[in-house]
Amino acid sequence: MPRKQTNTNLKTDLIKAMRNLLKIEGLDGLDVRKIVKDAGCSVGTFYNHYKSLDELIIYFNGETLDILKVCIFDQISPKDSAKEVIRKICQNYITFAKDNHTEWLLLLEHPIKISLPSWYQEKINQLFQKVSATFQPILRGQKADTERAVKVLWSALHGICSLTLKQKLRFAQEQDTLELCQELFHHYTLGYRIGLGIT
Repeated sequence: MPRKQTNTNLKTDLIKAMRNLLKIEGLDGLDVRKIVKDAGCSVGTFYNHYKSLDELIIYFNGETLDILKVCIFDQISPKDSAKEVIRKICQNYITFAKDNHTEWLLLLEHPIKISLPSWYQEKINQLFQKVSATFQPILRGQKADTERAVKVLWSALHGICSLTLKQKLRFAQEQDTLELCQELFHHYTLGYRIGLGIT
């Protein structure tokens, strides 16, 4: 029988249980009964804390966003050249996607059938704003132009990682993936600045 949960940390325990299952079973572990068994509570107790599995996934993804934010900017220094900043961001994103593949898939490719809460959207906005601020000195355009460029670059970076990790780009190894991303960023940035008349 599941142990009785009386502490206020059960919501956190359920997230931890989900993380454990994902490590063992991958996305097949996304099952409420499996999660509550690992957490030591009942299905009814689960629904007292989360309205649905999708809501639990949103909270889980919120933690993943926090981890991703730290990883992306790891070891980036204000003294780094533009080329080095680009290399580190690409490398950090690729490494995160590879080392946390299931969490990455759940965050970026798993469909959520309920509306995202405002606090979650704010986490996304904060991450995007930090990336945009990092690229502002590199792109040297107006804020709106920089934000649009970052959306393009981020979408492309995710696309290359997604195809590589799903083994759709069969010619690409980890180092090749980094080179592809760096080349994309370099040429897009160059073209962007030429288009704005920036030399």
